[in-house]
Amino acid sequence: MKWFISEFFAMDIAAMTASDWLATIMSVLLSVAIGITYYRVFHPRYKESLESHRDHLMHEDS
Repeated sequence: MKWFISEFFAMDIAAMTASDWLATIMSVLLSVAIGITYYRVFHPRYKESLESHRDHLMHEDS
C-alpha cells in the first residue's frame, strides 16, 4: 500500500515546465485560500461581522 501511494503521488520535478510550476503553485495557494475562507465563514467568532453584511446590497444605494 505504501508503495502504491508513493508511486501514485510521485512527480518528476526536473521535467516540470514553467506552466506545470505555475499550476502547482496556484493550486496550493487556492487550496489555502479556500481553507481560510471556510474557517472564517463557519467559525462562530465571525458570525456577527458576516451577518451585518447580509442585506447590504438591498439597503445601500450607490
